[in-house]
Amino acid sequence: MSTTIKRATAVLGVLLLLGVFGVRVGHPNSGLSTALGSASSSIVIYKAGKNLEVGDKIFGASLDATLSPVLGEVAEKGKDDYAVQNGKFLERITKENTRGKMIVVIPFFGYLFNIVGF
Repeated sequence: MSTTIKRATAVLGVLLLLGVFGVRVGHPNSGLSTALGSASSSIVIYKAGKNLEVGDKIFGASLDATLSPVLGEVAEKGKDDYAVQNGKFLERITKENTRGKMIVVIPFFGYLFNIVGF
């Protein structure tokens, strides 16, 4: 096999393993920003799950469809929902609308998603 095919196979293998362990990639429409730009100009790598704690950065669906998906921080944990600070206001997001806990934000790659329409 050529070196290119070996590398592509290795990359696909790593991505498959990450997917099996619940690691996902998402593109927020709004939410917390970093020193390198807004949430909409970034992509987020997150661990899928519903069990979050106060202070965790989350990726989930806002009640406002124009803001969704949103990147925020858990301010309060309720029985069936979380109070999330999304950079503009505090809102309640149900556990069903929570995609997972943020691992890392990669700035500027979101511009590619914006151009393509994701």
